[in-house]
Amino acid sequence: MEITLKRLELTNFKGQRHFVFDPNGENADVFGDNATGKTSLFDAWLWMFTGKNSEGKADFNIKDTTGKIPDGGIDHEAEAALIIDGRERTFKRTYHEVYAGKRGIDQVLKGHTTEYRIDGEGMPENKYNDVLKELFPGQIFQILTDPLHFNSRLAGADKNNPWKTRREFLFKWFGEYTDAEVIAANPDLKDFSAILDGKTVESRKSIITDLQKDAEKKAGRIPDQIAENERMKPDISGLNLEQLQAQLSTANEQLFAKQGELSRIQNGEELTKKRLELRQVSLDIQTLENNFKGEIGKLVTEKESSKTKLSTQSVQWANEITGWQRDINQNKNSTLIKETEVESLRAKYRNKDAEEFQWDESSICPTCGQNIPADELLIKKVTAQQKFNLENSQALENIQVEGKKKNDEITKLKTDNADLDLKVAGNNALIETNRAEVDGIQSEINRIKERKLDSEEYRQKATEKETIEKAISQLESGSSEVIEKLNMENNLANQTIQSINADISKFTQIKTNDARIEELDKQQKELADKIQQCEKQLYIIGLFTRRKCEMLSENINKHFKVVKWDLFEIQVNGTIIEKCEATAVGVPNSDLNFGMEINAGLDIINAVSEKLNLCLPVFIDGCESVTEPIKTRSQQIRLIVSKPDKKLRVEYRGKKIAGVA
Repeated sequence: MEITLKRLELTNFKGQRHFVFDPNGENADVFGDNATGKTSLFDAWLWMFTGKNSEGKADFNIKDTTGKIPDGGIDHEAEAALIIDGRERTFKRTYHEVYAGKRGIDQVLKGHTTEYRIDGEGMPENKYNDVLKELFPGQIFQILTDPLHFNSRLAGADKNNPWKTRREFLFKWFGEYTDAEVIAANPDLKDFSAILDGKTVESRKSIITDLQKDAEKKAGRIPDQIAENERMKPDISGLNLEQLQAQLSTANEQLFAKQGELSRIQNGEELTKKRLELRQVSLDIQTLENNFKGEIGKLVTEKESSKTKLSTQSVQWANEITGWQRDINQNKNSTLIKETEVESLRAKYRNKDAEEFQWDESSICPTCGQNIPADELLIKKVTAQQKFNLENSQALENIQVEGKKKNDEITKLKTDNADLDLKVAGNNALIETNRAEVDGIQSEINRIKERKLDSEEYRQKATEKETIEKAISQLESGSSEVIEKLNMENNLANQTIQSINADISKFTQIKTNDARIEELDKQQKELADKIQQCEKQLYIIGLFTRRKCEMLSENINKHFKVVKWDLFEIQVNGTIIEKCEATAVGVPNSDLNFGMEINAGLDIINAVSEKLNLCLPVFIDGCESVTEPIKTRSQQIRLIVSKPDKKLRVEYRGKKIAGVA
């Protein structure tokens, strides 16, 4: 579709009492000094179709602010005649004042309404907009009529990142590659589909990354677990398991012999029975004591581990405090600098505020030498004074704005420092709390080590043992000396057996620890393989992303002649950062001079127009700064500052076109 501007008519619009612009569908140049109404043409054009001006503002002042047009009781209009694929259509938008009360001096301005007409037919705003959407939906109108819109004024869902909207448009217009197409074009991605397993790239990447982090976390704990099992191994230096087993067998045989001898001496079943009972209860007591010692050791180990974790956390908090203190000092220095700048702005404001209006009271015209009429002289003076007041007021306002910005920055720095002070105080409190907890844990450890075995079962066994021993003593009254000697020997034999069993149990404990260490070594190897597999899969995913980025960039950029799009940034760690910045001759759009920025915008308009098969009139404001605007398939309206032209002047194919002012 080709749309050109045949006529644009302004009535009481931004200082233009009445102006008719007749390019008749062809390229045209509009000349005029500053404030003669060039931008007003562009604003009227955009206002008719978007409700906004050339700066993208919807609340701009449509009414005259210069005093040229009397205020009150008038309509403010813009009307355009467009040629749409050879058919002429008219669009008109009127800003109408609404008054309350009777006619005359009692009338009060109540508000404003906007009226809409297409081809002379009045209609509500929604119907008017529906017709426009059929011609150029969304932001297509601004994109194709304003060279600066796409790169500098485009709005989207994320107002802080308009580049995302530019990126969406580019991908929508100039195509996308499917994963299958990328894989087919790159043989080194043959395993990619299997890695995805039906999931999206980002989803699969997130899953693999989580698996890798989990494996690394588990693998990171294994060395400590191995070291802990190594520390748990008892000392067996100087011990030999076969010798201990032989000694145990000998000791048991000796004990059995002594017990047999004692039994024969005592010559009674009851005594033998009691001795057997005594032996069993003694073994039970020994088992209880061994279990109690094991529990005490386990509790002490757990408490020591908790104490170590708390101490480590305190060190981390102390490191954070050091970083925050450094930030606080930097913020204080910045605050001092900005306070000095604010004081300088105050002095600048006082000096500017003290300036007074100066006027040459001479009434002689410097050109013809005749007296200037008093009323004309007064008008010149009033106009000059108004201009002085306006400029002086604007300068003071600019100083105030800058001062407020500095004060806001000072306030933010102080607020940041207050927050940092709270963080420092918070960490100090946490450290103090940790210190108290560590002391408490140490006290608990000391109390645990001082515990004595005093369970109900232990007391019962001790009482039972004492009772059995008394019974045996009574039974042995007839041969007490021999029996006493045998008992002593038996006790020594039992102690020897217990000591040997304790040493043998050390080998059992070591065997248990070694089995655990072997299991941990196996887990460590399995986790290393898993981490390596995750890294390989992440590399292939990253490779796919890079290949797709390269193919997409090449496919999009081939549609442009001047502009090249920087769509991706690959960081050192391989992470792909999405972006969308136009460059021209290798320079980012944000750093281009105005002329090159305009040509970049015209190149975008050419590419989009060709892709959408839609041409709209292009307005180039400030075109005096563009040495050679590139040609477009669309109609071009160039707005050019010309100091000699105190009224708008239009040139069309080398001929002047009269503007009715």
